Amino acid sequence: MQKFILNIAFILLFASFAKAQEWVVPEDKKARLSTFPFDAETRKTGERLFALNCMSCHGTPGKDNYLRLVPPPGDPASADFQENKDGEIFYKVSIGRQQMPAFRSVLSTEEI
Repeated sequence: MQKFILNIAFILLFASFAKAQEWVVPEDKKARLSTFPFDAETRKTGERLFALNCMSCHGTPGKDNYLRLVPPPGDPASADFQENKDGEIFYKVSIGRQQMPAFRSVLSTEEI
């Protein structure tokens, strides 16, 4: 009986961990498009903002040196990150989740 209870507890824990990995973005938020051109100036600004607000957890893009948290913040250069649409990134950065803070009160809409 004790083994059965431990198995059930493990299954529930695993299910909650798997659910925590999902980050569901509402469909209407996914469709949001970036309102600025991607040029040298916006790239430089973005790199500065990333270094100040994001690098401490996400690490250097392409280096796979992000903090090992649960759920993991991940590497912005990874395929998983790159598959995000503009609206998904904006939503996630704005509202945050678990260890990731909501940046809507820290950064302007344009900065996000």
